[in-house]
Amino acid sequence: MTKRLIINADDYGTCPEVNRSIEYLITQGRLKNVSVAANTAFSAGAFQFLRSRKDCSVGIHLNIVEGTPVSFDAEVRPIVGAGGEFLPRDRLLARWIKSPRAVLRACEVEWRSQIELLARNDITVTHADSHQHIHAFPPFWKLLVRLCEEYGIPAVRTPRERNKIKRRSLPAYLLSRSSMLADRMTRQTKIRTNDHLLGFKRAGSYLEHDLLEDLKNLKEGVTELICHPSMQNGVPYADYLGGLEHRALAGTAVWDEIASLGIELTTWQKFAEEGRE
Repeated sequence: MTKRLIINADDYGTCPEVNRSIEYLITQGRLKNVSVAANTAFSAGAFQFLRSRKDCSVGIHLNIVEGTPVSFDAEVRPIVGAGGEFLPRDRLLARWIKSPRAVLRACEVEWRSQIELLARNDITVTHADSHQHIHAFPPFWKLLVRLCEEYGIPAVRTPRERNKIKRRSLPAYLLSRSSMLADRMTRQTKIRTNDHLLGFKRAGSYLEHDLLEDLKNLKEGVTELICHPSMQNGVPYADYLGGLEHRALAGTAVWDEIASLGIELTTWQKFAEEGRE
């Protein structure tokens, strides 16, 4: 079985530094998969750039835990705080426990608005994922699969990272268990999912030596590697080393290692099309 790799940059649209980094890497042929956060201040610039890059697989980075809603519908109020911004993840889940139907309905309304915003901007969505991987929580996963089937989105990220990397090991374990439960809901659909994941444990600081180490241990099947490049460390998040991630992806060592190991680079679009054959 072949080792295949999808390298995907998250948080496109978040800020100018992230946008410039991702656009540079795409232009240089380094990146071919991105996920756009539709509810961000700089998503319009991302849409404009992507309309001219039909060779790039574009995912929607669904967000209900940071920033403000795209939808103006009153039904989104259960997931929004007094200041008009989304509730943080922990508060969102606490509210779901109290009012599951209202929260899921609010999530559906908002996710529809975000998906439709990309459609209005002539963006073909090849895959879906979410900010802070909230979609891996089984009730949200079930909703997302239904929306993907309705809107013709052929693939969804499974954020299940299983390896010996020690960083964020407990959150990774909990996320993996949740993903396993959720993934069972996809088996009866045509939605495609990745076999393995890299990038959750090293989120925000996926440096060159880490990338080289993880490539050597890549498993057979399709692995999605999540990166968060930026033109500047500490932007958009203070503890993120996006500038160093950008440098690693812009250099040659990572790509030389991929070639020497015989790893096949692929895209979400190609992976999804294989599922239709």
